[in-house]
Amino acid sequence: MLAMHRTKWLETTVSDRALTLAYTDISSEGTGLPTVYFHGWGCTKADFEGAEAEPNLAGRWRLAVDFPGHGDSPYLKEGSITMNDLIQGMHDVITTAGMSRFALVGHSVGNLVAIRYAQRYPGQVAGLVNVVGNMTANDCFMTAEVAADRTTRNDLIARFQNSDNVGFRRYAEGLASVNERAFVDLAKIAVQQCESGEMLNTFRHMHFFKLFLYGEEDVHTLDYLRLLEESGVPVEKIAHSSHFPGIDNPADYYSKIGEFMVGLDEAFGYPTPRPA
Repeated sequence: MLAMHRTKWLETTVSDRALTLAYTDISSEGTGLPTVYFHGWGCTKADFEGAEAEPNLAGRWRLAVDFPGHGDSPYLKEGSITMNDLIQGMHDVITTAGMSRFALVGHSVGNLVAIRYAQRYPGQVAGLVNVVGNMTANDCFMTAEVAADRTTRNDLIARFQNSDNVGFRRYAEGLASVNERAFVDLAKIAVQQCESGEMLNTFRHMHFFKLFLYGEEDVHTLDYLRLLEESGVPVEKIAHSSHFPGIDNPADYYSKIGEFMVGLDEAFGYPTPRPA
């Protein structure tokens, strides 16, 4: 079955303010447990397009949402977005699309939204793939710089545009299109959510299937990998990659997510999609 790529826009209201959210709706007639992708800080829904090349993902229903001020989603005309607004907006998109049971894939700051979403709507979430997701204050070294006005979006573009790492170069290329207010506000949300360390314990103790993915070049910044493993969370390393494993090593990245999804299919009785 060929995927049908359909970008849609949802007009909704959060905290009595109008919000427009863009999302990609792919293979809504597919088989297997559906997936919902929440991108990272300064990234977009397009970061999950590589799933189409992975046989265990290509044939299943997939949603990917642009956070406010990112990708095709405009930012609020006034005021700042909150975590509750993000959760509500994501729920409105998922509800409008018609999904009722799915796995979440959250990259970096998108993982924070995924964890909070799963807390609020546990009956919908069958599993969560945490991709180098921010969970502690140590994870927020870049967002903390921006939240405290020590670094700007343009500073980060200059820092990474000539990086040896392809993922960071691609990140720098996309940052210019991100709304600057949204970029700062999402950084502040990340710092607020991670500063106590509660997010890590929340993820560890959630009662559904989980997977933590990280790039091998990030291993020195992640001091909780053993704790996750001791808590029964599968931890998988993506070789030859850093903070953007989906760009640095897409074959390994999507393969591991696909294997996780096949396990969920088996656990919940979904027919795993097969390549045409």
